[in-house]
Amino acid sequence: MERFRSNSDEMERDEKLYSEYAHQHALYKMPEKYETEQHMPVEDMVKLFDNHLLVKKNPARKYYDKLKSSVEKCPYCQARDIDDLDHFLPKTKFATLTIIPSNLIPICHSCNRIKLSYSPYKSEQVLWHPYFDNYSGRWLHAELIHHETPYFRFYVEFKDSELAPEYEKRQMNAIEFTFNKLKLDK
Repeated sequence: MERFRSNSDEMERDEKLYSEYAHQHALYKMPEKYETEQHMPVEDMVKLFDNHLLVKKNPARKYYDKLKSSVEKCPYCQARDIDDLDHFLPKTKFATLTIIPSNLIPICHSCNRIKLSYSPYKSEQVLWHPYFDNYSGRWLHAELIHHETPYFRFYVEFKDSELAPEYEKRQMNAIEFTFNKLKLDK
C-alpha cells in the first residue's frame, strides 16, 4: 500500500489534467502512462483496482458501489441497468487514472462489452463523457418500423439544445460518435 501512496501526488496531478481535458472535450490529448513516476507499472495499478475495489468484502468496495449506484440506467444506451464501472480511459493504458472516480463510469454490460478498452487518438473520436458533457436535451429517438416483423429504428436527433454554439458542435459530434461506436442503433 505504501507504493501506492507514493504515487498519490502524481495521481492528483493527472486527475486535474484529466478534468481540464475532459472539460475541453480533448481527452485524446491525455498522455498514456504504462508506469507511474515512482515506477509502479500499470499492471500493479490494475491489481490495486481489481483486488480492492472489485472484492465485495474489501472496505474499498463501498466506493465502487457508490459510483455504480449513482445512476439507475446506463448513460450511453439510456435503457439497461448498471452492471459495471467502465474506465473511460482504459486502465491498461493510463496507470494513474485506474482508481480516479471521474474516470470510472457506471455502464451496462452490453455497452461496456462493446467499448472495452477504447481510447481516442483525435478529437473526432472522443466518446460522450457522462460526467463532463452536459447536453441537456433529448438526443436518442426511436421510430416504429411497420414491417412483416415490426421493429424500432433508433437514431440521433438534437432538439431544444441549450449549449453554447462553440461547445454545441463538439458535444453533438461526441454523442453521434458514441451512438455509432457503441452500436446503439442495434
